[in-house]
Formats: sequence, C-alpha cells, structure tokens
Amino acid sequence: MNTLDRLNSLSPDSAEMEFLKCCGSKNWAQRMVDQRPFIDVSELLNKADESWRSLSAQDWLEAFRRTAKLPALGKTVTNAYLLASPKSALKFAEDNTGLTIQLPGKSLDPIATVIVMESK
Repeated sequence: MNTLDRLNSLSPDSAEMEFLKCCGSKNWAQRMVDQRPFIDVSELLNKADESWRSLSAQDWLEAFRRTAKLPALGKTVTNAYLLASPKSALKFAEDNTGLTIQLPGKSLDPIATVIVMESK
C-alpha cells in the first residue's frame, strides 16, 4: 500500500492528525479529511492549495503558530519582526535544526502577514 492509499484509508481522526503535521490549521486539516479519497498526488496538492486559499486570517495564524519552525537558513538571524510593525521585535530561537519564531496572537494585516528576518 502506498502512502496516498494509506492516507485515504485512515480513520478521520488519524487522517486529521497526519494533515496537522503538514499544516497547523485545524480547519485546513478537516477540509482535507473531508475531501478524501484523493485519486493521485496532484489532486491532493490541488485540494491542499484550494483549502489553504479558502482559510480565514485566523486560520492562517493558527497554522503559523503551530508551524513557525523554519529550516536552518545557513546564516545567523539577528532580528525578526512583522513588516507591519518593524519596531516590535518577535521572539525567536535558533538551533542546528532551524529557527522558531513566536508569532503574535492576531494578525496586524488582514491580507498578508509578512515576517522580516535580518541576518549576519
């Protein structure tokens, strides 16, 4: 059984847990569960994109609060802030696996929240 077949055959709760590993938004994960079974990976990716684009700003924040871990960037990050609020530094921690940024509880911009990272 391939990975897609396994995903399609999981119980709704187990499938939701798998989707939450990809994206921290519970609404996104539930939408993905509800759209199963997927015929192929292309359909899964298209549905994932459609579901992401249909989320609210609060859903996006939930996703990023859960998955604010970026892979190692190859440079040391010295500062992080939201583009809409450059004087308010975000807390972050960096280790050999990557960078974790603590995001605010609500979005400052209704359309897009941009994180700026300065490095040396």
